[in-house]
Amino acid sequence: MNDDRNGRLYDLTWTDSDLTRVHWLSDSGNEHTYTYTYGNQANTNCLLFYYKVYSVDIDEVQCLYYAGLLGKAPKHLPELETSDGGSTTTFTWTGNRLIVDGDDYHPTEFSFYE
Repeated sequence: MNDDRNGRLYDLTWTDSDLTRVHWLSDSGNEHTYTYTYGNQANTNCLLFYYKVYSVDIDEVQCLYYAGLLGKAPKHLPELETSDGGSTTTFTWTGNRLIVDGDDYHPTEFSFYE
């Protein structure tokens, strides 16, 4: 995926219908890799939060995540992100909320009327 706005080239790796690795390289030479670990929690709402979960900087179109217009969603909900620097982020999915590292972070439902 090519993000001309930020000069980044993203490489997304899918394994068994889950997005397991995001690697990006910028025009200036910055490079980052994030890996994702999944449990057995099914992604029944077809959520694919590129910016909020997968470290892909396309937040300007975040309402399209809910409409299913940004590609096929992972089969499961991710539980852990690990960066190439060794830092980790824990995702907890409850009801209609995403909790990131213990902080209530983002709704998993969207309404154009709100």
